[in-house]
Amino acid sequence: MRMQKKILVVDDDLDLCYILQTQLSRLGYDSITAVNGREAVDLAVSQRPDLIVMDIVLPVMDGLEATRLIREHPDTQSIPILAMTAKATSQLKRACLQGGCNDFIAKPFTTKQLTAIIEAMFEERSSQRNSLEAVSA
Repeated sequence: MRMQKKILVVDDDLDLCYILQTQLSRLGYDSITAVNGREAVDLAVSQRPDLIVMDIVLPVMDGLEATRLIREHPDTQSIPILAMTAKATSQLKRACLQGGCNDFIAKPFTTKQLTAIIEAMFEERSSQRNSLEAVSA
């Protein structure tokens, strides 16, 4: 039996967190939430999710700083991070990707868009893992 993948949803909008958790649950994913960047880093380290959906504009610590700290920690550095923000400028997208995020989605987005990106990120991670296993075999 395959383990259910766990996704950490990080957003200070509690309604959006609830909506995303509900959608992810319907898609067969387990999810946990954080409402600020500091909590996101702590949960990433303690829970080791399979993927993080990270809002960029957050209280306490913004998503870019949280991503940087997650990338610096040996236990969390390889977790895929999907940046999401309502302030979707090309400069911010570039900053997110250069700052350690694997992909970017602009708010508002549809469930279909989010699902496609998450599944592509999991597929990419699986291919990378299989390539590494083939090399070390």
